[in-house]
Amino acid sequence: MEVMPHFLATQKEINKLCIYYADQWDIPPVGTNDCHYVNEDDAKTQEVLLAMQTKAKWNDKDRFRFPITGLHLRSKQEMNDSFIRQDVLSRKEIDEAIEATIEIAEKCKDFSIKKQSIYLPNVPGLEKENPDEFIYNYALKRLKELGIKSFNFLFLSVDHNNEEFIELEGNKKRVFFNYNLIKFLDDLKGDCYA
Repeated sequence: MEVMPHFLATQKEINKLCIYYADQWDIPPVGTNDCHYVNEDDAKTQEVLLAMQTKAKWNDKDRFRFPITGLHLRSKQEMNDSFIRQDVLSRKEIDEAIEATIEIAEKCKDFSIKKQSIYLPNVPGLEKENPDEFIYNYALKRLKELGIKSFNFLFLSVDHNNEEFIELEGNKKRVFFNYNLIKFLDDLKGDCYA
């Protein structure tokens, strides 16, 4: 039964319920933490990303934000201290929950998923196009039409003056461009099929 040390009234009630069923079914509680960023000091960065993702203004009092802190990758000591401050689990239950988590982590530590190639379909109507060249040329054409002199993309950087293609972090891979071509297809629909 999963218990979390978050300071939410609902989480406290859920923890009580989980401890009740853990006792009823004779299974140990497992201490976990809702983790949205690695380091504790990444909380503000996460908040900025949430505002950007939801297209909200920073000063908007109604924008989505997490109502709690501590959504980072907590250490064993931080988990222990948070459970104590939450004041729901007994000392014995806290120890059991943390030990069960460590036991699970030990069982999983040698597990890995074999990296596999990603295969994306060709874009309908553009099967004969080289995805790298198509998206580069299309982006360059559209940006010139918009009068933009220099620009950066997630996957490429272009110097308008000499139209030089510069790879960023060696990321010029066919599958990457195909992904972006598929992703942007709805936005480019009219021009892509012209």
